[in-house]
Amino acid sequence: MAGFVFPLERVLRYRERIEKKQLKQFSMKKAELLEIESKIECEMKKLRDFSKRMDFQKGIFSSIEFLLTHNYVFRLEKKIEQLKREREIKREELDRELDKLNEARKERLAIEKLRDRQYQRYLQMLAKTEEKELDDINQKIGLNKEKLTIEDLPLEES
Repeated sequence: MAGFVFPLERVLRYRERIEKKQLKQFSMKKAELLEIESKIECEMKKLRDFSKRMDFQKGIFSSIEFLLTHNYVFRLEKKIEQLKREREIKREELDRELDKLNEARKERLAIEKLRDRQYQRYLQMLAKTEEKELDDINQKIGLNKEKLTIEDLPLEES
């Protein structure tokens, strides 16, 4: 691309920076979502493990033990529900960030397509210029050959 100058190169670089920024924000939202999903899984594991340890069907519990157990399970279930609501909010935020990222990518690609088209036009113009120069050279060489052939012919004597 030596010799080719794209007038919107700075705009393209700006679009690339915006896209990188959007990608970073998307990645951060994705990490937040994964963290919440990890917390949900952890709380659900606590609930499953507790249920296995405290087999309600085999044991006999006092009312206090039952209330304490019930309260613990209730708190775990509430926490899981709260985390699920947070997860839905984060998913919506992630979707919005993905839309922004896709929009930034489209804008960058549009500028890149424009640059590629202008570069192709530049190459075509360069090829036409070279072809014209070669035609001029060939024409000069052809004229020189005609001169030589005319001069080399013997003069007719009458």
